[in-house]
Amino acid sequence: MYVRPQHQGAPLTFGVSGMLWKDSLITYDRQTRSLWSHVTGKALKGPLQGTVLTVYPSSMQTTWAQWRRLHPRTLVLSKRGRGGALEGMHDVYEDYFQSETRLGIFGTKNPDASLPGKEYVLGVSAGAARSAYPFRHLSVQPLVNDRVGTEPIVVVFAKEAATATAFSRRVGGKTLEFRQLRVEGGDLLMTDAETGSTWRALEGVALAGRLKGQRLGQVPGTLAFWFAWKQIYPQTAIWKPG
Repeated sequence: MYVRPQHQGAPLTFGVSGMLWKDSLITYDRQTRSLWSHVTGKALKGPLQGTVLTVYPSSMQTTWAQWRRLHPRTLVLSKRGRGGALEGMHDVYEDYFQSETRLGIFGTKNPDASLPGKEYVLGVSAGAARSAYPFRHLSVQPLVNDRVGTEPIVVVFAKEAATATAFSRRVGGKTLEFRQLRVEGGDLLMTDAETGSTWRALEGVALAGRLKGQRLGQVPGTLAFWFAWKQIYPQTAIWKPG
Protein backbone atom coordinates (compact mmCIF):
# COMPACT_ATOMS: atom_id res chain seq x y z
CA MET A 1 0.00 0.00 0.00
CA TYR A 2 1.35 3.41 -0.99
CA VAL A 3 0.57 7.10 -0.63
CA ARG A 4 -0.61 8.53 -3.96
CA PRO A 5 1.64 11.47 -4.87
CA GLN A 6 0.40 14.79 -6.20
CA HIS A 7 0.78 15.59 -9.88
CA GLN A 8 -0.19 19.02 -11.18
CA GLY A 9 -2.23 19.69 -8.05
CA ALA A 10 -4.13 16.38 -7.86
CA PRO A 11 -3.26 12.86 -6.63
CA LEU A 12 -2.34 10.26 -9.22
CA THR A 13 -4.90 7.56 -9.97
CA PHE A 14 -3.75 4.05 -10.86
CA GLY A 15 -4.94 1.14 -12.97
CA VAL A 16 -3.75 -2.36 -13.89
CA SER A 17 -1.59 -2.35 -17.02
CA GLY A 18 -1.88 -6.08 -17.78
CA MET A 19 1.92 -6.29 -17.96
CA LEU A 20 4.37 -8.08 -15.66
CA TRP A 21 7.91 -7.35 -14.49
CA LYS A 22 9.77 -10.25 -12.87
CA ASP A 23 6.44 -12.06 -12.46
CA SER A 24 4.94 -9.14 -10.55
CA LEU A 25 2.10 -6.77 -11.37
CA ILE A 26 2.73 -3.53 -13.25
CA THR A 27 0.34 -0.65 -12.69
CA TYR A 28 0.09 2.62 -14.59
CA ASP A 29 -1.01 6.10 -13.58
CA ARG A 30 -3.70 7.70 -15.71
CA GLN A 31 -2.17 11.18 -15.58
CA THR A 32 1.28 10.46 -17.10
CA ARG A 33 0.93 6.81 -18.26
CA SER A 34 4.07 5.92 -16.33
CA LEU A 35 4.49 2.24 -15.43
CA TRP A 36 5.04 1.25 -11.77
CA SER A 37 6.12 -1.89 -9.92
CA HIS A 38 3.60 -2.80 -7.24
CA VAL A 39 6.40 -4.50 -5.23
CA THR A 40 9.00 -1.72 -5.18
CA GLY A 41 6.64 1.23 -5.65
CA LYS A 42 9.04 2.60 -8.27
CA ALA A 43 8.16 4.02 -11.68
CA LEU A 44 9.97 1.82 -14.21
CA LYS A 45 9.10 3.70 -17.39
CA GLY A 46 7.48 6.95 -18.48
CA PRO A 47 7.66 10.62 -17.48
CA LEU A 48 7.89 9.75 -13.76
CA GLN A 49 10.56 7.04 -14.20
CA GLY A 50 12.68 6.71 -11.07
CA THR A 51 10.04 8.16 -8.74
CA VAL A 52 9.45 5.99 -5.67
CA LEU A 53 6.09 5.95 -3.89
CA THR A 54 5.97 6.40 -0.11
CA VAL A 55 4.88 3.24 1.69
CA TYR A 56 1.69 3.54 3.76
CA PRO A 57 1.82 1.30 6.87
CA SER A 58 -0.62 -1.59 6.54
CA SER A 59 -1.26 -5.22 7.40
CA MET A 60 -0.54 -7.28 4.30
CA GLN A 61 -2.31 -10.45 5.38
CA THR A 62 -4.40 -11.36 8.38
CA THR A 63 -7.73 -12.91 9.30
CA TRP A 64 -10.93 -10.93 9.61
CA ALA A 65 -11.17 -11.96 13.28
CA GLN A 66 -7.66 -10.68 14.02
CA TRP A 67 -8.24 -7.41 12.18
CA ARG A 68 -11.53 -6.80 13.98
CA ARG A 69 -9.88 -7.36 17.33
CA LEU A 70 -7.26 -4.72 16.56
CA HIS A 71 -9.60 -2.31 14.75
CA PRO A 72 -13.20 -2.85 15.92
CA ARG A 73 -14.53 0.28 14.17
CA THR A 74 -13.11 -0.60 10.77
CA LEU A 75 -15.01 -0.08 7.51
CA VAL A 76 -15.21 -2.73 4.79
CA LEU A 77 -14.87 -2.08 1.06
CA SER A 78 -17.24 -4.34 -0.87
CA LYS A 79 -17.76 -4.36 -4.62
CA ARG A 80 -20.82 -5.69 -6.39
CA GLY A 81 -20.30 -7.55 -9.64
CA ARG A 82 -22.78 -8.69 -12.24
CA GLY A 83 -26.07 -9.85 -10.81
CA GLY A 84 -25.33 -8.13 -7.49
CA ALA A 85 -22.87 -10.79 -6.30
CA LEU A 86 -19.90 -9.73 -4.18
CA GLU A 87 -16.62 -9.60 -6.10
CA GLY A 88 -13.59 -11.40 -4.73
CA MET A 89 -15.49 -14.41 -3.37
CA HIS A 90 -13.69 -16.75 -5.78
CA ASP A 91 -9.91 -16.88 -6.24
CA VAL A 92 -9.08 -17.37 -9.91
CA TYR A 93 -5.50 -18.21 -8.91
CA GLU A 94 -6.48 -21.02 -6.53
CA ASP A 95 -4.83 -23.74 -8.64
CA TYR A 96 -1.64 -21.70 -8.90
CA PHE A 97 -1.37 -21.17 -5.15
CA GLN A 98 -1.99 -24.86 -4.46
CA SER A 99 0.79 -25.98 -6.80
CA GLU A 100 4.21 -26.18 -5.14
CA THR A 101 6.06 -26.39 -8.44
CA ARG A 102 4.48 -23.63 -10.56
CA LEU A 103 6.59 -20.51 -10.07
CA GLY A 104 5.46 -17.38 -11.81
CA ILE A 105 3.45 -17.17 -15.00
CA PHE A 106 6.03 -18.34 -17.52
CA GLY A 107 7.71 -21.27 -15.76
CA THR A 108 10.17 -19.25 -13.70
CA LYS A 109 12.90 -21.20 -11.89
CA ASN A 110 13.69 -20.77 -8.21
CA PRO A 111 16.70 -18.40 -8.23
CA ASP A 112 17.95 -19.65 -4.84
CA ALA A 113 17.36 -23.15 -3.45
CA SER A 114 18.05 -21.95 0.10
CA LEU A 115 14.26 -21.97 0.44
CA PRO A 116 11.43 -23.59 -1.54
CA GLY A 117 10.27 -21.27 -4.32
CA LYS A 118 6.81 -20.84 -2.81
CA GLU A 119 7.92 -20.37 0.78
CA TYR A 120 6.11 -17.33 2.16
CA VAL A 121 8.48 -14.67 3.45
CA LEU A 122 8.10 -11.28 5.03
CA GLY A 123 10.50 -9.16 3.00
CA VAL A 124 11.71 -6.18 5.04
CA SER A 125 13.33 -3.05 3.60
CA ALA A 126 15.42 -0.50 5.48
CA GLY A 127 17.28 1.96 3.29
CA ALA A 128 19.15 -0.10 0.70
CA ALA A 129 19.18 -3.24 2.88
CA ARG A 130 16.74 -6.14 2.48
CA SER A 131 16.07 -9.20 4.61
CA ALA A 132 13.63 -12.10 4.21
CA TYR A 133 11.90 -13.74 7.19
CA PRO A 134 10.57 -17.16 6.11
CA PHE A 135 7.27 -18.22 7.66
CA ARG A 136 8.71 -21.68 8.42
CA HIS A 137 11.36 -20.04 10.62
CA LEU A 138 8.94 -17.56 12.19
CA SER A 139 6.71 -20.50 13.17
CA VAL A 140 9.61 -21.71 15.33
CA GLN A 141 10.61 -18.28 16.66
CA PRO A 142 7.69 -15.84 16.27
CA LEU A 143 9.41 -12.88 17.98
CA VAL A 144 12.63 -11.66 16.38
CA ASN A 145 14.93 -8.85 17.49
CA ASP A 146 17.13 -8.14 14.47
CA ARG A 147 18.77 -5.48 12.33
CA VAL A 148 18.22 -4.76 8.65
CA GLY A 149 21.15 -2.64 7.59
CA THR A 150 21.52 -0.15 10.43
CA GLU A 151 17.85 -0.27 11.47
CA PRO A 152 17.05 -2.27 14.63
CA ILE A 153 13.73 -4.02 14.06
CA VAL A 154 11.36 -6.44 15.74
CA VAL A 155 9.41 -8.95 13.65
CA VAL A 156 6.22 -10.41 15.11
CA PHE A 157 4.42 -13.46 13.73
CA ALA A 158 0.93 -14.69 14.59
CA LYS A 159 0.91 -18.26 13.32
CA GLU A 160 -2.83 -18.96 13.39
CA ALA A 161 -3.59 -15.81 11.40
CA ALA A 162 -0.45 -16.17 9.21
CA THR A 163 0.27 -12.52 10.00
CA ALA A 164 3.80 -11.12 10.05
CA THR A 165 4.78 -7.51 10.61
CA ALA A 166 7.91 -5.52 11.44
CA PHE A 167 8.55 -2.43 13.53
CA SER A 168 11.53 -0.25 14.36
CA ARG A 169 12.86 -0.85 17.88
CA ARG A 170 13.86 2.81 18.27
CA VAL A 171 11.73 4.72 20.77
CA GLY A 172 12.66 8.12 22.18
CA GLY A 173 16.29 7.82 21.12
CA LYS A 174 16.69 4.36 22.69
CA THR A 175 16.71 0.90 21.13
CA LEU A 176 14.44 -1.61 22.84
CA GLU A 177 14.73 -5.39 23.09
CA PHE A 178 11.47 -7.34 23.07
CA ARG A 179 10.64 -10.68 24.72
CA GLN A 180 7.84 -12.73 26.30
CA LEU A 181 5.52 -12.99 23.30
CA ARG A 182 2.24 -14.44 24.59
CA VAL A 183 -1.52 -14.40 24.13
CA GLU A 184 -3.62 -12.74 26.87
CA GLY A 185 -7.32 -12.07 26.52
CA GLY A 186 -7.10 -12.80 22.82
CA ASP A 187 -4.36 -10.19 22.31
CA LEU A 188 -0.82 -11.01 21.20
CA LEU A 189 1.42 -9.16 23.67
CA MET A 190 5.15 -8.62 24.18
CA THR A 191 7.32 -6.86 26.77
CA ASP A 192 10.36 -4.66 26.34
CA ALA A 193 13.36 -5.55 28.51
CA GLU A 194 14.35 -1.94 29.20
CA THR A 195 11.16 -0.66 30.88
CA GLY A 196 8.96 -3.74 31.30
CA SER A 197 6.18 -2.03 29.34
CA THR A 198 3.53 -4.24 27.73
CA TRP A 199 2.96 -3.86 23.98
CA ARG A 200 0.24 -5.03 21.61
CA ALA A 201 2.59 -6.90 19.32
CA LEU A 202 0.78 -6.70 15.97
CA GLU A 203 -0.02 -3.02 16.38
CA GLY A 204 3.21 -1.81 17.99
CA VAL A 205 1.40 0.16 20.73
CA ALA A 206 2.38 0.19 24.41
CA LEU A 207 -0.68 -0.65 26.54
CA ALA A 208 0.86 -0.45 30.03
CA GLY A 209 4.06 0.58 31.81
CA ARG A 210 6.40 3.55 31.55
CA LEU A 211 5.99 3.74 27.77
CA LYS A 212 2.19 3.50 27.74
CA GLY A 213 0.80 5.26 24.66
CA GLN A 214 4.06 5.09 22.71
CA ARG A 215 3.88 3.61 19.22
CA LEU A 216 6.57 1.78 17.27
CA GLY A 217 7.20 2.92 13.71
CA GLN A 218 6.23 0.28 11.18
CA VAL A 219 9.03 -0.80 8.83
CA PRO A 220 8.16 -1.37 5.14
CA GLY A 221 7.43 -5.05 4.61
CA THR A 222 6.22 -7.17 1.72
CA LEU A 223 4.49 -10.54 1.89
CA ALA A 224 5.87 -12.56 -1.02
CA PHE A 225 6.85 -15.95 -2.30
CA TRP A 226 10.58 -16.52 -1.84
CA PHE A 227 11.29 -16.86 -5.56
CA ALA A 228 9.61 -13.52 -6.30
CA TRP A 229 11.35 -11.62 -3.49
CA LYS A 230 14.73 -13.07 -4.48
CA GLN A 231 14.21 -12.12 -8.15
CA ILE A 232 13.59 -8.49 -7.30
CA TYR A 233 16.13 -8.23 -4.45
CA PRO A 234 18.95 -10.68 -5.27
CA GLN A 235 21.18 -9.36 -2.48
CA THR A 236 18.60 -10.06 0.25
CA ALA A 237 19.65 -11.71 3.49
CA ILE A 238 17.69 -14.64 4.94
CA TRP A 239 16.98 -14.68 8.67
CA LYS A 240 17.21 -17.99 10.52
CA PRO A 241 16.49 -18.79 14.19
CA GLY A 242 19.60 -18.82 16.30
